[in-house]
This record gives sequence, C-alpha cells and structure tokens, in this order.
Amino acid sequence: MDASSTELQLTEWVQDWSESGAPVDATTELRNSGILDSIGVVGLVARIEDLTGATFDLDTFDFSSTVCVRSLLTHCQAT
Repeated sequence: MDASSTELQLTEWVQDWSESGAPVDATTELRNSGILDSIGVVGLVARIEDLTGATFDLDTFDFSSTVCVRSLLTHCQAT
C-alpha cells in the first residue's frame, strides 16, 4: 500500500471517529484542534500500526509538535 492511499484511509478513519465534522487531510492538526482527544490519538496510532505492520514508538514521538496523520505515519514508518 502506498503512502497516499494509507494517508487517505487514515484521514477517513479520523473523520469517522471525530464528532467535530471538521474537514481533515493528512496535515490537519488533530490534537490541539480538538478533532481527536487523547483516546482518539491512541486509536489512530493503533490503526497506523495495523495498516503498516510497524510499531509506533511513543517514547520518541514529540507530542508537542504537530500531531497529524502524516507526522504520526512518518514517525511510525521511521522507527
């Protein structure tokens, strides 16, 4: 699965999870915007792991930076 189709699947997952109704793309800030709460972010990380087969290293991700589909996916694929 290529990165763009993975990003699309993940943004669709976010839209299904979120009750905000806000438009979401791969670079939309998810946490600080209120689109996802902390449980939603954990759910998204689990979905990323399911789709990629990679493990997300929570200890090395900087949650003070932008939390978006692309940054989470990139981090997961880099670890």
